Amino acid sequence: MACEGRVSLGGPCASGGRCAEGLLCEYGRCRAQCTNANQCPSGAICIGDPGVCTLTTDTCDADCAEGLVCSGSVCAIPCSAVTGCRGGSICDDTDAVCVAATDVDAGTEDDATITEDAAELEDAGNDASTDAAVTRGELARSLCVGFAHACAIRGGRVYCWGAAYANQIGDAPTETSLDHEGTCGPYDCQDRPRDPVLRTDGAGTVPLEDVVSIACGRDTTCALVDDGSVDTGSVWCWGGTGEVLGHGGLGAHAGFVIREGATSLEVGRHHACARVGAGYQCWGTNGRTADVEDGRLGSDGPDTTTTRAAPRFDDALDLALGGHFTCRVGEEGVRCLGFNEAEVTGLGTRAPDPVGHLVSGVTSSIVDLSAGVAYACAIEDDDAHCWGSNDSGALASEPVPICFGEDGGGFCRPGAQPVERGFDVRAVDLRSLSRGQSLTVCAITAESRAICWGSNSHGQAGIDDPSWSDVRVLARFVSTARGVPLEGIRSIGCGAATCCADTVGGEVYCWGENDLGQHGNGSTDSVLVDAGPVGGDIVALPHPYASPVDFSEISP
Repeated sequence: MACEGRVSLGGPCASGGRCAEGLLCEYGRCRAQCTNANQCPSGAICIGDPGVCTLTTDTCDADCAEGLVCSGSVCAIPCSAVTGCRGGSICDDTDAVCVAATDVDAGTEDDATITEDAAELEDAGNDASTDAAVTRGELARSLCVGFAHACAIRGGRVYCWGAAYANQIGDAPTETSLDHEGTCGPYDCQDRPRDPVLRTDGAGTVPLEDVVSIACGRDTTCALVDDGSVDTGSVWCWGGTGEVLGHGGLGAHAGFVIREGATSLEVGRHHACARVGAGYQCWGTNGRTADVEDGRLGSDGPDTTTTRAAPRFDDALDLALGGHFTCRVGEEGVRCLGFNEAEVTGLGTRAPDPVGHLVSGVTSSIVDLSAGVAYACAIEDDDAHCWGSNDSGALASEPVPICFGEDGGGFCRPGAQPVERGFDVRAVDLRSLSRGQSLTVCAITAESRAICWGSNSHGQAGIDDPSWSDVRVLARFVSTARGVPLEGIRSIGCGAATCCADTVGGEVYCWGENDLGQHGNGSTDSVLVDAGPVGGDIVALPHPYASPVDFSEISP
């Protein structure tokens, strides 16, 4: 097919092939999604529908995809004074095709604005298109959400907000407490991002830099850092307690867990794994108790504060770490192992399952995999399939049998079933799933919008009707307060009762619970609504609408 030349945005792929999050398989190669050229690397333009970035080093012959023309050596969008071009690109009058604004003398005020906007985006850390993240060919996430905190990458540094009672925000408060009382005192929370996460590594305390991907556990965050090599990186973790930090004690500053060789990172509730070479290294708890190992680290042995090889994950295409289990994608399909309280592994009993079982209803051709507290979901054939616990509606499917009898601990489904959708999203294709130890699931659509389902106790599924506060919320679009669907999403995550999304435009939006500043907007208030006529009761309703995180106070 045309335009299959030297594109550095991702590896070659077949139609519908597997690409990292944020990339689409278009014109024979994994390419970054876009809605305008400002979201593409320097010198690239945004072409096609859906939009993807195409570099000027692409080559083509006379045959280009429908709607494109071959101009010189590039498949491009034809244009005229009437049709115009996508934002960030302009019409070259000579060839009548759209080109990057930087390819033509940008002497007009509009072109100057475009250039300035592109510089701001680069400085803000649009790491979905950074060379370091894409060269590895791994899943890179610019945002993650923990139990009650969230973090985002900006300019290669990590900024966090929300709960700080276990040093989750990584800027080393002078005191800390693990006793969360729902208050927002000086050491309990931070209501907007301010200082970058700090690291200690020999010579003092300095900001953690060159971060290309992050992942959150309950009270812990880990970062994948580019070390300047093509194929290697280091892993640093902070916050929380226990083995998931890679060392004992509290993680007031980021400390390294893996010095080099890491290319991807996943964090669960109490364990974490990183791809190193062709295999995985894992650390954390390996069972619900010290006496009973369930093998969630991909190996036998007790809990560990240092990384160890995970032979059961050898040759895995992807991993997803849940509350007390791990799921892997292999050539044979999806296999889950670990603690089996909700039929996640398909063993049929509550007994630990250190080897794991294949999940029925999905195959190895899935494009994304995620795990929550006691459930897992996968995207296959542009649709979501979930299995495990449904006690808060994370499966969004019916009918759902009782797991392990009347007292079995919730509604469970041992095999993957399609997620039911609301009437407004039935024809939407899905591309990637949220990460986080949550009872709510969100997915990014092919149009870079978000749909969510599951628990809506604080509006985290994006529904403003309080009658939808319990279980089995079907998938619906997430919108801003003005009712406009949230768009341009590249990373998404959900915590206990809050979800957040990072956009290609450099903005982060959050919705749901905000008692510890999880929205990052400088407030911990609930939405107050007068429930009746004058003199009626004032009631607090959920935060179902996405509001922007305030990055105005971040330190350079």
